[in-house]
Amino acid sequence: MGAVVTLDEAKAWLGEATAYADPQISAIVEGAVAAVERAIGSSIAATEVADEYHDGDGRLVLYLGRMPAISVSTVTIDGTQVNDCVLEESFRLYRAACFPYGRRNVVVTYMAGYNPVPDDLKLAVLMLVKFYAGSQLTARSMWFEGGGGVGQEHEWPNQVKMIVGTYRMPSVV
Repeated sequence: MGAVVTLDEAKAWLGEATAYADPQISAIVEGAVAAVERAIGSSIAATEVADEYHDGDGRLVLYLGRMPAISVSTVTIDGTQVNDCVLEESFRLYRAACFPYGRRNVVVTYMAGYNPVPDDLKLAVLMLVKFYAGSQLTARSMWFEGGGGVGQEHEWPNQVKMIVGTYRMPSVV
């Protein structure tokens, strides 16, 4: 859908008025969004998850791969579209007729993420952008080491950890 944090918002947060550092700030924003999404186990901004394949196992519920699910567009079982599935608790589909046994026989397209993005989650991304931008290690780790180092969650500011912790998605096995 839309950007979690725009370049202008990040620049305002950082107190940067010129366009000189735009490419670097954009890269930091992308890295911060990706890090938060990894930490919460979900997309932040609402995005379409197209053609997610599942194995039918004869049960009444099917657990979606991305959370929170906002809406389900299509469910296809063995090549036939069905309209009798209900989204429950933003992470699973319920079907009274069950999901029949089969390998990759259930295909789901749905929207997952937040729309609108919660203000506190956006704030966590902005705080992480400022943290990354203020770190001497950012340039070295982002550009030369493939993003490790300073980006590790245990090194984040406590406020970011607290906000992100409230959005962690449950593990579904």
